[in-house]
Amino acid sequence: MRAKTSLFAAAALLLGIAAAGLPAGPASAAALPDVALSGAFDKTSYAVGEHFTVAVTATNHSSVPATGVHYTGGDSDGVDGTDYGVLSTGFNLAPGETKVINITGVTTEQGQKYGRAYIAFDAEPIEGDADLSDNTVLARTTIPGAFGDIHGLIFPGDTLESTPVPGQPGLASQSGAVLGQTTTGTDGRFSFAHVAPADVWLRLTPPPGWEILYPEGEDAVPVQVIGDETADLQIVAKAQALGITSKVVSLANPTYGTTELYARRDDGHLNTKAFTNGWSAWSHLGGSIASDPAVLYSIPLATGTQVYARSATGALVWNRKVYTNWTGWSTLAPSIKGTPTAIFNPHYGTIEVYFRTLANTLGYLYYNNGWSAVQDLGGNLAGDPAVIYNPTYGTTEAYVRISTGAIAYKYYLGGWSGWNNLGGTVTGTPSVIYNPHYGTTEVYTRTSTNALNYKYYLGGWSGWNNLGGTLDSNPAVIYNPRVGTTEAYVRTPANTVEYRYYLGGWSGWNNLQGSVAGTPSVIYNPHYATTEVYSRTPAGSAVYKFYNNGWSAWNDLP
Repeated sequence: MRAKTSLFAAAALLLGIAAAGLPAGPASAAALPDVALSGAFDKTSYAVGEHFTVAVTATNHSSVPATGVHYTGGDSDGVDGTDYGVLSTGFNLAPGETKVINITGVTTEQGQKYGRAYIAFDAEPIEGDADLSDNTVLARTTIPGAFGDIHGLIFPGDTLESTPVPGQPGLASQSGAVLGQTTTGTDGRFSFAHVAPADVWLRLTPPPGWEILYPEGEDAVPVQVIGDETADLQIVAKAQALGITSKVVSLANPTYGTTELYARRDDGHLNTKAFTNGWSAWSHLGGSIASDPAVLYSIPLATGTQVYARSATGALVWNRKVYTNWTGWSTLAPSIKGTPTAIFNPHYGTIEVYFRTLANTLGYLYYNNGWSAVQDLGGNLAGDPAVIYNPTYGTTEAYVRISTGAIAYKYYLGGWSGWNNLGGTVTGTPSVIYNPHYGTTEVYTRTSTNALNYKYYLGGWSGWNNLGGTLDSNPAVIYNPRVGTTEAYVRTPANTVEYRYYLGGWSGWNNLQGSVAGTPSVIYNPHYATTEVYSRTPAGSAVYKFYNNGWSAWNDLP
């Protein structure tokens, strides 16, 4: 993960020395003069060793004389040999009179290291002043030519007292650099080189799932840049739960041999991460979605992944990746219910998206060199559709739970069939696969008694078969070509994952333990020949485990 670090110039240093005024006299005392002072360097920029002049303007705004107006105290930096002229000895101002007094001196290398020089002081008459608020002079100038560096390390920790561990990776960045910004490398280090001396702020943008602990949870760090010196910072970042509220949807990308994950955060934004010889950081795809994401990989849209979802306003929206760049969210239909699903149909070379309409019918549209209009396929849906392409018949098949609790389906073969009722008493959304080993369509459901039921088509439909179990989620089912098995995964009421598989006959239930929420997501990854199970946890983070001649432990995906 990478943290973005931005550099901002701080406001100009304002340095003034407040002078104590003389105590006020009795009401019958004589009126005091009112002297106002201002001053400025004669140039906005100087070289080291250059002579300067500060012109000080003094005006007596009162009707009484000001006697012995003199320097009473102050400070300066970046200058040497300062001669305050008559301000050191005092001068007089008649009522209404204005005088200009010159202060002279030489700029120094010390001033160049800080990039500036200033002179600040107070002055007042011997008898006091009626208004001391305008008796301060602050004159500033710059002495350019020196540059400093800022180096830093942003590293994981739980408290402000955390320290880097030797060999420990830092918090890595998630985007590239532009002028005024940089990003941490894979070791968590960052730097700004050749920075002009100034008081600056480092504004920190951590990647999703992290917060900055230093300083005190703020996202900005003050830094003073001094010429020919390096400011070295150590900043602690703490991992936070991502706040995942959707199913963690997984996808095997055959072009790049990667596993891709997609999940909605509690702020409605979509996050993604990928595995290519190691997990990337979560990256942020934005959006404002209110459903689980539906993810599809297909060739027609420039070898990319597409994500479909219902937006917070109820619209069907999509985002797609063209090679490595996301195009951004756009709307395909103004209003839908639930979570859409998408498939690639190799027979027609089309991408097809199916969803439940506001009227509880089945809506769909397809992409073939452009998006079609939305078509209504009727029905009486009580849940989200599950859709497959069946290569045996060249059909698209859509399965839904209807209002009676049964499963109904229809298929496309040159035209849409009517609805066919498969019976059953189910809850939730069915899971449907095509099994190439047997050439069967297989439909898996959670029954009203929370058992796993399935039926299959092989020249005709079988009856419903009860596989038992105690489900607390929809089933997630895959075909595993490595061993020729059908594998069904579910979440139990104990928030563990259980599965069983078919290989000439059904196995018993196998408990994979864990602490999960929602419906798990399962894929077969041909690149590694692994079965991979992904889920969110009750705390809103993501976890996974995989099978490769044995099950791994559960792994966090921070």
